[in-house]
Amino acid sequence: MLRYRFGTWVLCALAFSCLPLTVHAQTAPVAVQRMDTTHAVNVAGRQRMLAQRMTKAYLMLGQGIDPDGARAILQESVRLFETQLAALKAFQPNAAQAKPLAELDVVWPRCKPLLTAQPTKLELMFCTI
Repeated sequence: MLRYRFGTWVLCALAFSCLPLTVHAQTAPVAVQRMDTTHAVNVAGRQRMLAQRMTKAYLMLGQGIDPDGARAILQESVRLFETQLAALKAFQPNAAQAKPLAELDVVWPRCKPLLTAQPTKLELMFCTI
């Protein structure tokens, strides 16, 4: 039961962090000098994949499954997520894309410390699901 609640809490937190990018996928890439909307949509899709990857690695850490590998995957995913997020913020063809990114600026700083900290059962107390 605790594993189920733990997993549900983590999935909810990451779903909120990537929601603005999946709803409004008209944003931009990393390390590309000329950005266009098509490439931006691709980067937004990669952000969604990274959110799922971070969730999986975090759950692996919480359950003690390959902790060293999970920690490495999680750290790399967080780094790449932030790099791509910076590129998405730089590419805003109109105001419609600025709003979801502003919402993500509120959610991501709350999620990142949870992802980078060692998972504990104490975090389950804050889950009301």
